[in-house]
Amino acid sequence: MFTAQPPVVATATDTPPRITPLRVLRGVYREFGRGLPYEPDPLHPPLREYLRDLAELHGVGLRAGFDLSTARRTTFVEMAEALVPLLGDADRPTDVVALAHQAPDADFRRSATCRLNDLLPGSPMPFAVSDQGSAAPFTALRLAAAYLSAAAGPRRALVLAADQADLPYDVPLRPEDRIAGDAMAALLVEAGPRTGGGPVATSLVSAGSVARAVPALLERLAVPLRSTLVVLGPGIDPGAVPDAAGGTVLVESGMPCTGGWVTLLDHLVRGGPPPYAALLDLAPGQGVLSLALLDLSGVVAETSSGSHVAVSTEHEECAS
Repeated sequence: MFTAQPPVVATATDTPPRITPLRVLRGVYREFGRGLPYEPDPLHPPLREYLRDLAELHGVGLRAGFDLSTARRTTFVEMAEALVPLLGDADRPTDVVALAHQAPDADFRRSATCRLNDLLPGSPMPFAVSDQGSAAPFTALRLAAAYLSAAAGPRRALVLAADQADLPYDVPLRPEDRIAGDAMAALLVEAGPRTGGGPVATSLVSAGSVARAVPALLERLAVPLRSTLVVLGPGIDPGAVPDAAGGTVLVESGMPCTGGWVTLLDHLVRGGPPPYAALLDLAPGQGVLSLALLDLSGVVAETSSGSHVAVSTEHEECAS
């Protein structure tokens, strides 16, 4: 059920609303290796044929050389089962859980959102966002923020982003958009009732308008650049970003959904966090420029070991 109303056109006398950023309580990411082989399932004995038929429905075929007997994959379910325990605080309820990814799971026989609902306390409302390229994590954050802002008091959302390199089917991507590995990142965020605009904004852009759209989007969210770390996705010219006192870090290509969050968490582990972070990314296939404003105040506890990195606030003890 939903409600709708006619849009309100802004006038020249309107003042920008105060932005209510999402406050990061915890953040964690983990990288994964080659994964496990596809296991036989009595419910789906002709799995190869089933995968092929599903792929052909969407105008793609099985990947050249794909052999079900030797192929390996790390499913979103397996990633979530490994990542959620690293967040700690298993007893406090989570109100909503969102999963963002670029393409459907390599092995679709188990639902990651249903599994996340089982893993987290409080029976959170689960949903997933896909087929939006690097804009998917921003959409997930925006929807989670809208859900939380409707609550009477502070509530929490767990927003996850996943990248998966080995798929059984061909994904129509440009070479520079190919995924380099398997990884999942998660942000546990909190928001009270919204007192102003939302913390996520998007803009439709063309190749020649990105440089002009970046400062306009930062102004639209009233990003406090004097106290903000800007995390800049690939495809955006750093020269388009006004000087940020919190610094600017660049995201490497190859991880369209997790790259921005991984870069942010790595930066927080290496140095003291600024009060805010602004995540900027461009989904060239969709022509969408996205911006999210996060509140990092109080992020002090940090752990880093091999395959994973985690941060938390001074009030949230992080699992190591």
